[in-house]
Amino acid sequence: MRVVLSRKGFDSSYGGYPSPILPDGTLVSFPIPSMKYSSSLYPKGQTPKWKTRNNENYHSLSYSDLALPFSVKQYLKSENLHLTTYRDLLDQLLPQGILKQNKEKYPKEFEWTCHFDPDLEPSVLKRSTEWRGLFGQADKAELHLRKNHVGEDDLFLFFGWFRKTILNNNKLEYDSNDRNGVHIIYGYLQIDYKISKNSKQDIVQSWMNYHPHFRSKLWDEEHNAVYVARKNLSWNDKIPGAGLFSYHPKLVLTETSRLNNPKNLRTFWKYDLFPEDLPITYHKRESHCIETNDQGFTQKYFKATARGQEFVIAQSTPILDWVYTLLKLNKYH
Repeated sequence: MRVVLSRKGFDSSYGGYPSPILPDGTLVSFPIPSMKYSSSLYPKGQTPKWKTRNNENYHSLSYSDLALPFSVKQYLKSENLHLTTYRDLLDQLLPQGILKQNKEKYPKEFEWTCHFDPDLEPSVLKRSTEWRGLFGQADKAELHLRKNHVGEDDLFLFFGWFRKTILNNNKLEYDSNDRNGVHIIYGYLQIDYKISKNSKQDIVQSWMNYHPHFRSKLWDEEHNAVYVARKNLSWNDKIPGAGLFSYHPKLVLTETSRLNNPKNLRTFWKYDLFPEDLPITYHKRESHCIETNDQGFTQKYFKATARGQEFVIAQSTPILDWVYTLLKLNKYH
């Protein structure tokens, strides 16, 4: 089983802010904006009619369409916060709006549409009874997965930029004591099968059409694929084949020791997770850093590259043991 670390959610370029760690430890990954679908960008009545792979109307999802997971709503309600959608949570945390790539902000009155991918949690949308987790990839990132033979039974671990939040005067806000945030694994998907335009069409089901990688233009690209989750994990049929994690220190990739990471850089990851003898794509041996400072202290960290969305890790017993531990810690076990 290959393990693929996949970078997803808000970042400094797309959205401009970290996703939140709620005060109870819940991780909520904000999918990246995709505002070309927003009706707010077009004159009234002139929004383009997007189509799916089979020429049905494609409904672009906004943050208002995405319900917060049931457990998140329950927690917020217990704190007297009646937030029900991703847009509600964004409005609470980002009162000035989300960022464009040029650092301007999309106005609050805009319909904020998003690229909802990966889709790992059933309670976010109304679902077909046949629904399973889905993840799409395209262009160079998909070609990278293909070249590394990622496929059936391999496991995606989705990570992103997260920052702690606090409750202040009955309002949720980012914690000023956690300014940089960290990289955290927030979800997973074990592959059952992969779909592309060259697949046998009987495996492409109509309930999948909501997913952005089935939109007609993207669907027709040479390097575009959708990975469909297994119903349950291959080694434990009590755990769904895709899902979200609640916060646990073992999910944190960033090195949190100030001795090893004195500048608190989120791209400095834990060396023990990525030792020198562990090959990982887009990284060279120099990424595994062991340095001795002037005081004689040996500093150890793994320097994660900004290049690439998907990092394929060579099969190794320690990595698989780590993965099994993560999933045993989760709420589904």
